[in-house]
Amino acid sequence: MKSRALFFLVVLILLVCGMTQKPVTCLAATESGTDENGIVWRLDENGTITLNGQHVSMMYHQGLYESYPKLVGWGTHKDEIKKIIIEYGAESVGGCYEMPLLTSVSIPDSVTLLQPKAFEDCPNLVDITLPDSVLTISAYAFHNCSSLLQMKLPAHLTEINEELFFGCTSLTSVEIPDGVTEIKRIAFGNCVSLRQINLPDSIVSIEDSVFANCQSLTDIILPTGLKRISEYTFAGCANLSTIVIKNDVTVIEAYAFAGCNELTDIYYTGSQTQWDAITIDPTHNEALTRARIHYNYVPDQTPQEEAMLDVNGWLDDNRNA
Repeated sequence: MKSRALFFLVVLILLVCGMTQKPVTCLAATESGTDENGIVWRLDENGTITLNGQHVSMMYHQGLYESYPKLVGWGTHKDEIKKIIIEYGAESVGGCYEMPLLTSVSIPDSVTLLQPKAFEDCPNLVDITLPDSVLTISAYAFHNCSSLLQMKLPAHLTEINEELFFGCTSLTSVEIPDGVTEIKRIAFGNCVSLRQINLPDSIVSIEDSVFANCQSLTDIILPTGLKRISEYTFAGCANLSTIVIKNDVTVIEAYAFAGCNELTDIYYTGSQTQWDAITIDPTHNEALTRARIHYNYVPDQTPQEEAMLDVNGWLDDNRNA
């Protein structure tokens, strides 16, 4: 009787740990170690890994006769990791990419740098808070993090790097701090759920395709001091209906508003003469000619207030006629 029970227990373990069509990873109670770069790590049975070291990143090693590098140390468990806790003292974080089960990351306020591709292709990452100690977020850091919902960027950030949030298809809102001066190309490309984003007046450069294919974006206010609306900036923003453009803009490049078929109102802070002086490349910018342009717009003025001013102005003109 005991041998039969033992037999069934062994069969059950085999089924759970690899005999099914979708194998389930079996973790030991805890696993730990120290990588060659000094990272001390501990992975528990729940998939939470704690990392302690100055520069946190997965490590690769390529042997003399090996055709490509292989993960070593804690990185060999990347497909098991659900939560990352980085202990205080770390200064940079990177190489936490392509973790299919990762949902949460805790970053201490000793970290100043997120390295390129830090969390790229982590499709289930939802919970991450960036401390204000972070000064640089390198390119592709959250590339294709398709479950990320919202992001508040650190207070002392000065630039938003290339393709930083490209493919974050669930991202609905981003809070950008004053002090950011530049948004690099395709930073929010294909963020199809993005509805709310503030652009502080400290921004003076928005490179090409920054908001390309942001299909849920309906309105946006461009910053004072921006002189150029680059090519493809809003291409594919199919539901963009309202935009505020400041009178510092002197150039609108080709394809900047390509596919913006719902654009109905442009609120421009300058006069019609100033608008007519803007160099506008007509290539696939038909949306600009179809939309109604509201000149001399005051930024704090709501569209409803602007409409009332239009009516009152028309009445005054007719009374004086």
